[in-house]
Amino acid sequence: MRLRKAAGQDFRRSLQTSSKVEARKRLAPFLDEISHIQYHGEARRTWKDAVVEWAAHAPDNVAPTTLKRYKVSLRQVGPANIDGTLFENLHLEEINRKAVAALVAARKKDGATNATIRRDLTAMSSVFEACIARAWIEDNPAAIYSRSAIKERRDPIVLPAAEDVDYVVGRAPGNFARLIRFAQQTGLREEECASLIHRQVRADAVDVIGKRNRVRSVPLTEEAGGTLRGT
Repeated sequence: MRLRKAAGQDFRRSLQTSSKVEARKRLAPFLDEISHIQYHGEARRTWKDAVVEWAAHAPDNVAPTTLKRYKVSLRQVGPANIDGTLFENLHLEEINRKAVAALVAARKKDGATNATIRRDLTAMSSVFEACIARAWIEDNPAAIYSRSAIKERRDPIVLPAAEDVDYVVGRAPGNFARLIRFAQQTGLREEECASLIHRQVRADAVDVIGKRNRVRSVPLTEEAGGTLRGT
């Protein structure tokens, strides 16, 4: 057992070894943690601590689909090996641009694509912003990191031929056929078409709630308006 006192508190921890050399190695981070408490009045927080705290409040600030994607990224980031230490065990003040660069390299080594890594950084940025709000850190290293080296390359979008759309519409049942046709006529996403309610529809346009709850107005052509009226 090793006992230390700081900020009026007693700290006791077993070093779990009979080797003096190993004990000195294990004692160093323990003393470092106590020193932080003594001078800052609180324990150091790890990336894992930050994610746990973020997850408790994220549903109030992040859309459900976005939250689901963020959680996938954060589960992949935590176990990444950064110079022999799991990323989730790094203290927040240790995570700088160099640490983020090491994480990107580790994710690439694991086979993650640039697109996946960019989404990982976006999820991490959300956690760091929550940490800034709690005064745990001052900067957001995921936002500062330059993404120019991990550019996302997307395949070009090729629209289906009109006759192919006609073929599918002719074999789709009822309102599902109209849904496909309405998407073709307006360019709206599937979810945007399927979730429309009456108050979003005007005589010459529809007000669509898209990504990040942003509202945009999409003009209704005569054909699109006819599809809606038929529905």
